[in-house]
Amino acid sequence: MSIHLTNKLSINQTLINWYLENITLEVDEDMRNIFINLKNGVEGWKKGTQLRNPQFVPKNSMEKIKENLSLYLNQITNANYSTIQKKIMNDIDNSLDAQNLFIDLVLTNCLCQPNNLLVIVQLLLDLKYIEPIIEKEEKCLFEGELMRETDTENYDQLCIDNKANLIYKSGFIFLGMIYNKSNNIPTTKLLKYFEFLETHILNPNYNKELSEKYIDIYVELIRLVESKFKLENREMFNVIFKKLEEWKSLRQKFTNRARFSILDYIESVVL
Repeated sequence: MSIHLTNKLSINQTLINWYLENITLEVDEDMRNIFINLKNGVEGWKKGTQLRNPQFVPKNSMEKIKENLSLYLNQITNANYSTIQKKIMNDIDNSLDAQNLFIDLVLTNCLCQPNNLLVIVQLLLDLKYIEPIIEKEEKCLFEGELMRETDTENYDQLCIDNKANLIYKSGFIFLGMIYNKSNNIPTTKLLKYFEFLETHILNPNYNKELSEKYIDIYVELIRLVESKFKLENREMFNVIFKKLEEWKSLRQKFTNRARFSILDYIESVVL
Protein backbone atom coordinates (compact mmCIF):
# COMPACT_ATOMS: atom_id res chain seq x y z
CA MET A 1 0.00 0.00 0.00
CA SER A 2 1.18 3.52 -0.80
CA ILE A 3 0.29 6.67 1.11
CA HIS A 4 -0.18 9.96 -0.68
CA LEU A 5 -0.48 13.17 1.34
CA THR A 6 -2.68 15.83 -0.28
CA ASN A 7 -1.93 19.53 -0.33
CA LYS A 8 -4.23 19.88 2.69
CA LEU A 9 -1.08 19.11 4.63
CA SER A 10 1.37 21.90 3.99
CA ILE A 11 4.75 20.68 5.23
CA ASN A 12 8.04 22.26 4.22
CA GLN A 13 11.11 20.22 3.31
CA THR A 14 12.78 20.75 6.68
CA LEU A 15 9.81 19.25 8.50
CA ILE A 16 9.61 16.37 6.04
CA ASN A 17 13.25 15.53 6.66
CA TRP A 18 12.67 15.69 10.42
CA TYR A 19 9.66 13.37 10.12
CA LEU A 20 11.66 10.85 8.10
CA GLU A 21 14.37 10.79 10.76
CA ASN A 22 12.14 10.64 13.81
CA ILE A 23 8.83 8.92 13.11
CA THR A 24 7.27 5.72 11.87
CA LEU A 25 3.76 5.41 10.47
CA GLU A 26 1.23 2.85 11.69
CA VAL A 27 -2.06 2.03 9.96
CA ASP A 28 -4.92 0.55 11.99
CA GLU A 29 -6.70 -2.64 10.95
CA ASP A 30 -9.65 -1.09 9.13
CA MET A 31 -7.20 1.20 7.24
CA ARG A 32 -9.09 4.33 8.27
CA ASN A 33 -6.46 6.03 10.40
CA ILE A 34 -2.74 6.64 10.28
CA PHE A 35 -0.86 7.12 13.53
CA ILE A 36 2.52 8.78 13.96
CA ASN A 37 4.80 6.86 16.31
CA LEU A 38 7.79 8.92 17.36
CA LYS A 39 11.13 7.19 17.82
CA ASN A 40 12.79 7.10 21.23
CA GLY A 41 14.45 10.26 22.44
CA VAL A 42 12.11 12.73 20.74
CA GLU A 43 10.46 15.01 23.29
CA GLY A 44 7.30 17.04 23.07
CA TRP A 45 5.21 14.57 21.05
CA LYS A 46 2.86 11.84 22.20
CA LYS A 47 2.81 8.40 20.69
CA GLY A 48 -0.30 7.85 18.60
CA THR A 49 -0.70 11.45 17.38
CA GLN A 50 -3.18 11.11 14.51
CA LEU A 51 -2.33 12.35 11.04
CA ARG A 52 -5.58 13.65 9.59
CA ASN A 53 -6.80 13.85 6.00
CA PRO A 54 -4.66 11.07 4.54
CA GLN A 55 -5.35 9.99 0.98
CA PHE A 56 -4.54 6.41 0.05
CA VAL A 57 -3.38 5.15 -3.33
CA PRO A 58 -4.47 1.53 -2.94
CA LYS A 59 -2.85 -1.30 -4.87
CA ASN A 60 -5.70 -1.68 -7.34
CA SER A 61 -5.53 2.06 -8.13
CA MET A 62 -1.79 1.80 -8.82
CA GLU A 63 -2.44 -1.12 -11.13
CA LYS A 64 -4.97 1.01 -13.01
CA ILE A 65 -2.47 3.89 -13.20
CA LYS A 66 0.16 1.49 -14.56
CA GLU A 67 -2.31 0.26 -17.18
CA ASN A 68 -3.15 3.83 -18.17
CA LEU A 69 0.47 4.99 -18.36
CA SER A 70 1.48 1.96 -20.43
CA LEU A 71 -1.33 2.71 -22.85
CA TYR A 72 -0.48 6.43 -23.07
CA LEU A 73 3.22 5.79 -23.68
CA ASN A 74 2.35 3.33 -26.45
CA GLN A 75 -0.14 5.73 -28.05
CA ILE A 76 1.72 9.03 -27.89
CA THR A 77 2.65 10.63 -31.22
CA ASN A 78 3.23 14.16 -32.47
CA ALA A 79 -0.42 14.28 -33.55
CA ASN A 80 -1.93 13.50 -30.12
CA TYR A 81 0.95 14.83 -28.02
CA SER A 82 -0.93 17.53 -26.04
CA THR A 83 -3.85 15.26 -25.18
CA ILE A 84 -1.67 12.36 -24.00
CA GLN A 85 0.64 14.69 -22.06
CA LYS A 86 -2.32 16.03 -20.05
CA LYS A 87 -3.56 12.50 -19.31
CA ILE A 88 -0.13 11.44 -18.07
CA MET A 89 0.14 14.56 -15.89
CA ASN A 90 -3.25 13.81 -14.34
CA ASP A 91 -2.14 10.30 -13.37
CA ILE A 92 1.27 11.14 -11.93
CA ASP A 93 0.64 14.57 -10.42
CA ASN A 94 1.25 14.65 -6.65
CA SER A 95 1.91 10.91 -6.39
CA LEU A 96 5.51 9.81 -5.86
CA ASP A 97 4.61 6.17 -6.49
CA ALA A 98 3.01 7.03 -9.83
CA GLN A 99 5.99 9.20 -10.80
CA ASN A 100 8.43 6.37 -10.07
CA LEU A 101 6.22 3.98 -11.98
CA PHE A 102 6.20 6.36 -14.95
CA ILE A 103 10.02 6.49 -14.97
CA ASP A 104 10.26 2.69 -14.82
CA LEU A 105 7.83 2.31 -17.73
CA VAL A 106 9.79 4.78 -19.84
CA LEU A 107 13.00 2.82 -19.25
CA THR A 108 11.42 -0.54 -20.11
CA ASN A 109 8.41 -0.29 -22.41
CA CYS A 110 9.58 2.77 -24.37
CA LEU A 111 13.09 1.47 -24.97
CA CYS A 112 11.52 -1.54 -26.70
CA GLN A 113 10.05 0.89 -29.26
CA PRO A 114 13.05 2.97 -30.39
CA ASN A 115 11.14 4.51 -33.32
CA ASN A 116 9.09 6.57 -30.86
CA LEU A 117 11.91 7.66 -28.54
CA LEU A 118 12.18 11.21 -29.89
CA VAL A 119 8.60 11.97 -28.83
CA ILE A 120 9.26 10.43 -25.42
CA VAL A 121 12.34 12.63 -24.95
CA GLN A 122 10.27 15.72 -25.70
CA LEU A 123 7.62 14.54 -23.22
CA LEU A 124 10.23 14.12 -20.49
CA LEU A 125 11.65 17.56 -21.19
CA ASP A 126 8.19 19.14 -20.97
CA LEU A 127 7.37 17.25 -17.77
CA LYS A 128 10.82 18.09 -16.34
CA TYR A 129 11.68 14.45 -15.71
CA ILE A 130 14.97 14.44 -17.61
CA GLU A 131 17.40 14.48 -14.66
CA PRO A 132 16.02 11.44 -12.78
CA ILE A 133 15.67 9.56 -16.07
CA ILE A 134 19.29 10.23 -17.05
CA GLU A 135 20.57 9.18 -13.62
CA LYS A 136 18.60 5.95 -13.58
CA GLU A 137 19.38 4.99 -17.18
CA GLU A 138 23.11 5.63 -16.76
CA LYS A 139 23.08 3.38 -13.70
CA CYS A 140 21.33 0.65 -15.70
CA LEU A 141 23.81 0.88 -18.58
CA PHE A 142 27.04 1.17 -16.61
CA GLU A 143 26.28 -0.87 -13.49
CA GLY A 144 23.62 -3.30 -14.68
CA GLU A 145 23.51 -6.14 -17.16
CA LEU A 146 25.56 -5.73 -20.36
CA MET A 147 24.89 -6.92 -23.90
CA ARG A 148 24.17 -10.64 -24.12
CA GLU A 149 25.54 -13.27 -26.42
CA THR A 150 22.62 -14.82 -28.28
CA ASP A 151 21.85 -18.54 -28.37
CA THR A 152 20.43 -19.32 -31.80
CA GLU A 153 19.68 -22.94 -30.86
CA ASN A 154 17.11 -21.98 -28.24
CA TYR A 155 14.41 -19.82 -29.83
CA ASP A 156 12.74 -18.75 -26.60
CA GLN A 157 16.05 -17.69 -25.07
CA LEU A 158 16.99 -15.97 -28.33
CA CYS A 159 13.86 -13.80 -28.10
CA ILE A 160 14.62 -12.92 -24.47
CA ASP A 161 18.23 -12.02 -25.28
CA ASN A 162 17.31 -9.97 -28.35
CA LYS A 163 14.80 -7.95 -26.32
CA ALA A 164 17.36 -7.32 -23.57
CA ASN A 165 19.94 -6.24 -26.17
CA LEU A 166 17.43 -3.94 -27.85
CA ILE A 167 16.67 -2.23 -24.53
CA TYR A 168 20.39 -1.89 -23.81
CA LYS A 169 21.18 -0.40 -27.21
CA SER A 170 18.14 1.89 -27.11
CA GLY A 171 19.35 3.22 -23.75
CA PHE A 172 22.42 4.78 -25.39
CA ILE A 173 20.37 6.11 -28.31
CA PHE A 174 17.89 7.55 -25.82
CA LEU A 175 20.69 9.39 -23.99
CA GLY A 176 22.04 10.60 -27.34
CA MET A 177 18.66 12.09 -28.19
CA ILE A 178 18.58 13.86 -24.83
CA TYR A 179 22.06 15.23 -25.55
CA ASN A 180 20.85 16.60 -28.88
CA LYS A 181 17.70 18.25 -27.53
CA SER A 182 18.91 19.69 -24.21
CA ASN A 183 21.89 20.79 -22.16
CA ASN A 184 21.31 18.12 -19.52
CA ILE A 185 24.09 15.90 -20.84
CA PRO A 186 27.37 17.81 -21.27
CA THR A 187 29.86 16.75 -23.95
CA THR A 188 32.27 15.56 -21.23
CA LYS A 189 29.66 13.02 -20.12
CA LEU A 190 28.94 12.01 -23.73
CA LEU A 191 32.64 11.20 -24.13
CA LYS A 192 32.39 8.82 -21.17
CA TYR A 193 29.66 6.93 -23.03
CA PHE A 194 32.03 6.39 -25.95
CA GLU A 195 34.90 5.43 -23.64
CA PHE A 196 32.69 2.87 -21.91
CA LEU A 197 31.62 1.35 -25.24
CA GLU A 198 35.21 1.28 -26.45
CA THR A 199 36.33 -0.82 -23.48
CA HIS A 200 33.79 -3.46 -24.50
CA ILE A 201 34.50 -3.21 -28.21
CA LEU A 202 38.18 -3.95 -27.55
CA ASN A 203 37.62 -6.45 -24.73
CA PRO A 204 39.96 -9.39 -25.51
CA ASN A 205 37.54 -11.82 -23.85
CA TYR A 206 34.70 -11.03 -26.26
CA ASN A 207 34.14 -12.93 -29.48
CA LYS A 208 33.63 -11.08 -32.76
CA GLU A 209 29.84 -11.28 -32.57
CA LEU A 210 29.65 -9.70 -29.13
CA SER A 211 32.11 -6.93 -30.09
CA GLU A 212 29.93 -6.25 -33.12
CA LYS A 213 26.94 -5.50 -30.89
CA TYR A 214 28.90 -2.75 -29.14
CA ILE A 215 30.19 -1.40 -32.46
CA ASP A 216 26.58 -1.09 -33.63
CA ILE A 217 25.81 1.08 -30.61
CA TYR A 218 29.00 3.13 -30.99
CA VAL A 219 28.42 3.89 -34.68
CA GLU A 220 24.73 4.66 -34.29
CA LEU A 221 25.43 6.94 -31.32
CA ILE A 222 28.17 8.94 -33.06
CA ARG A 223 25.99 9.23 -36.17
CA LEU A 224 23.15 10.55 -34.02
CA VAL A 225 25.12 13.19 -32.08
CA GLU A 226 27.61 14.12 -34.81
CA SER A 227 26.32 17.62 -35.66
CA LYS A 228 26.16 18.93 -32.09
CA PHE A 229 29.29 17.06 -31.04
CA LYS A 230 31.33 18.69 -33.83
CA LEU A 231 30.17 22.14 -32.78
CA GLU A 232 30.91 21.62 -29.08
CA ASN A 233 34.16 19.66 -29.27
CA ARG A 234 35.56 19.23 -32.77
CA GLU A 235 38.90 17.99 -31.45
CA MET A 236 37.37 15.05 -29.56
CA PHE A 237 35.12 14.23 -32.49
CA ASN A 238 38.22 13.93 -34.66
CA VAL A 239 39.79 11.60 -32.08
CA ILE A 240 36.76 9.29 -32.27
CA PHE A 241 36.78 9.49 -36.07
CA LYS A 242 40.43 8.41 -36.21
CA LYS A 243 39.67 5.45 -33.95
CA LEU A 244 36.95 4.34 -36.34
CA GLU A 245 39.39 4.60 -39.23
CA GLU A 246 41.75 2.28 -37.35
CA TRP A 247 39.02 -0.19 -36.42
CA LYS A 248 37.74 -0.65 -39.97
CA SER A 249 40.91 -2.56 -40.82
CA LEU A 250 40.98 -4.91 -37.83
CA ARG A 251 39.93 -8.09 -39.63
CA GLN A 252 41.10 -10.37 -36.84
CA LYS A 253 39.07 -8.54 -34.20
CA PHE A 254 35.82 -7.57 -35.93
CA THR A 255 33.28 -9.22 -38.19
CA ASN A 256 32.97 -8.06 -41.80
CA ARG A 257 29.57 -6.64 -40.98
CA ALA A 258 31.01 -4.54 -38.14
CA ARG A 259 33.82 -3.21 -40.33
CA PHE A 260 31.41 -2.38 -43.16
CA SER A 261 29.18 -0.54 -40.65
CA ILE A 262 32.19 1.54 -39.58
CA LEU A 263 33.24 2.16 -43.18
CA ASP A 264 29.73 3.23 -44.16
CA TYR A 265 29.72 5.87 -41.43
CA ILE A 266 33.26 7.10 -42.25
CA GLU A 267 32.29 7.64 -45.88
CA SER A 268 29.25 9.70 -44.84
CA VAL A 269 31.22 12.17 -42.67
CA VAL A 270 32.19 15.59 -43.96
CA LEU A 271 35.22 16.74 -42.01
